[in-house]
Amino acid sequence: MFIPIILSILMVGCAIKRDHYDVPPVHLPAQYQQSALFPKAEGKALPVEEGNTPTKQPAEAELDEWWRSLGSAELNALVDQALANNTDLRVTMLRLAQLQARSDQAEAGQYPVVTAPLEVHYDAPPNGVNSAQISSNTQAKHREYYQAGLRGDWRVDLWGELSSMAESAEMQLWRATFENDDAHRTLVAKVVSQYIEYLSLNDRIRVAHETETALRSMLQAVSSRVEAGDATVIDLEQQRSADFAVLATIPGLELQREMAMHVLAQLLGEGPNMQALSDKGIDSLSFPGVLPDIPVSLLLRRPDIRAVEARLLAADADIDVARARLFPPLNLSYQASVGLLTYAQLFFAPYGVIYNAIGNLTTTIFDHGKRTQDVAFARSLHEELVETYLHTIYAAVRETEDAISNTYMNGKRLEAQKVATEAALHAWSASQESYEVGGIDFLTLLDTERTYHRTLDEYLHIRQERFNGLVSLYSALGGGVPQGGVLPGEGVRPQGGSVKVSAASSLATPGIDWTGREIDTDGEFWLVELAGLQDRSGVTHAWRDLHQRFPSLMVNRIALPRLQGKVAKAQQERATWYRVFIGRFSSQEEASTFCGQLNAKQVRCAVVASDADEFNEFMEDEVANKATPAEKSTPDPIPNPLDKSSGKAEKAESLVLPTPASGVDSKKDDAETVRSNADAKSELSLGYAVQNHTTPDQNSAKSSAAQPGHPVNHL
Repeated sequence: MFIPIILSILMVGCAIKRDHYDVPPVHLPAQYQQSALFPKAEGKALPVEEGNTPTKQPAEAELDEWWRSLGSAELNALVDQALANNTDLRVTMLRLAQLQARSDQAEAGQYPVVTAPLEVHYDAPPNGVNSAQISSNTQAKHREYYQAGLRGDWRVDLWGELSSMAESAEMQLWRATFENDDAHRTLVAKVVSQYIEYLSLNDRIRVAHETETALRSMLQAVSSRVEAGDATVIDLEQQRSADFAVLATIPGLELQREMAMHVLAQLLGEGPNMQALSDKGIDSLSFPGVLPDIPVSLLLRRPDIRAVEARLLAADADIDVARARLFPPLNLSYQASVGLLTYAQLFFAPYGVIYNAIGNLTTTIFDHGKRTQDVAFARSLHEELVETYLHTIYAAVRETEDAISNTYMNGKRLEAQKVATEAALHAWSASQESYEVGGIDFLTLLDTERTYHRTLDEYLHIRQERFNGLVSLYSALGGGVPQGGVLPGEGVRPQGGSVKVSAASSLATPGIDWTGREIDTDGEFWLVELAGLQDRSGVTHAWRDLHQRFPSLMVNRIALPRLQGKVAKAQQERATWYRVFIGRFSSQEEASTFCGQLNAKQVRCAVVASDADEFNEFMEDEVANKATPAEKSTPDPIPNPLDKSSGKAEKAESLVLPTPASGVDSKKDDAETVRSNADAKSELSLGYAVQNHTTPDQNSAKSSAAQPGHPVNHL
């Protein structure tokens, strides 16, 4: 009799819970509109120095570590430090661990719960209120007894409410993994942008000092002419004003540089007293001659877009949750207990065995439309996220198109501004010659000075903007994190192109023992635990950072990552997080000394014993165990940007101000090479100029410079 009813209920429940959730299709062009502005990687090679080996083309390289294409060892070290120690990144990893716990709870909510109740009863009077007649000569009776057993409770998922909640929680967990990736992407872009600003400010400060030196020299010359009667006091004061106006800009530029370093220190997870950076300029960076040829469809793999996609699927599952709650839930309970009056009766005279089974099916007759409005709210939220998903995609396409245009247009601007700056430099040199022989008045000379300084400052500013455009382009393309696969579950999912994701490159870093087989675990020893959680790539960045900042401390040390959690589905590993230990240390004092030196550089750590729970409680890392020995022992080579054998994509651009002979720096005697900015078609010949004439080579220039009043100028 009850079987047909139960079957009909189950069939209705199957109709409520959908078996798939779809992502709306988005129609995108095959290529970016502005991509035709640049030569493709397969169409044109990068210019390299004679005798050097060409570097890998950007289109051939993955976007995972795009900042390495800029060829700066200092920048590579800063990015490693940021990815290992940034506090915001650590917060996203901890939130990921929290959401995994919530997802596991939602999954467990679909299954029965078994408890073991233990009850102690004390009743007086034994039969309830007023059941005993109490007089002055009698004493109230009481009864005590004990009851223990097992109880099972289960909400049968008739309508798919619990399974929909579990699927929604799983999508929220995957959303957190993509948000963690997006934090990686934006962090790398911020670090590189701040470093570019720092380098550009170095250039501007250097140019300001050289400018002030040249103007001060001119001020002395004008002062001498005033004493000789060849110039007026007005000329002298105007030159003094120009000199001190430039001098006043230097503290402001230095303040900007200090603030840029403070922002960079925060991104690196340090205080403002971070280790001093070099005084290099933006010439130390290489600018790629070609840009990666990435199809627009691959943009759908960008982590911020994938995060909204996961939210969209979670909201779709929440609709089924709200719909299921319109129907009566079925709760089943069963309890079996054993009762006794005294402890002695536990073995000799049991009070009795109690069985209790309850089935509860309750429906809501009237709630003034409350649950119906929950369904309306869930559907409206889903529609909102559909629009948010489309908005995020179109915004990403716009960002990429803007970044391509920015990079190209600033390249054209830089090419023209370089010509303008050179012309202004020649005009300034010629005006000085004319002024000395009385060919022009002082106002004309002053105007050419200001024109040159203004055009040179604009030139430096455009160079910074061009590199910032490149950073925006790589970030808009989703660079800085590995591209993941499709979201789990049945339904339509955007593929976004085929990208092979492999953990072999992370597992190949020497000195990291992913399986714990390379360290001698016999006997008691000590380890240093690094603070926070790291994903697989973060372990590699942390290991690099320690070696770069503490080379002497890391001799004969090994990293021992312990897997704490992972997000995976159907053989697809989405995220993993580890606790990192450095070992091994023979004594607690040795480990404490090591950790103290790390703490002095604001690398938080703690000393743990080899038998501590922190070190021994971990999950089995199946990916590391399955990796072949070749994968773990032969890392992909990373070219050293300071090694001459690796080459540079482009030569550095440089313009140096005229300086007096007394201020000539012997380190600046070598020629400054000039980079081709747009298509490597125009390259400037190098020459050396003395104040009044041009010489064909450097030696001639030095000979002429030995004469009084003839400073050397690099052209």
